[in-house]
Amino acid sequence: MTATEFVSAGWWNASEYRAFTDAYGYDVMTWTDGFDVLRRVHELKMTTWLMQNVSESSEIAHEYQVRMATIRDGISATWRPF
Repeated sequence: MTATEFVSAGWWNASEYRAFTDAYGYDVMTWTDGFDVLRRVHELKMTTWLMQNVSESSEIAHEYQVRMATIRDGISATWRPF
């Protein structure tokens, strides 16, 4: 999850992520045969959770659109945590 938060959401900077992987002892992004699938599953999970709340505010609805653009089109944008 932390790798997805780093790559897709932009919630960690490079030095924070490196410190995490150093402490954890493994960087899942080096898993060339599986990380892309794992990342996409996490993106979908994070987005469908948010989708349930789009009627709560225009900010959440907008964030849902940002995340869907990332998933559909690969558009890179920092995701806002909710």
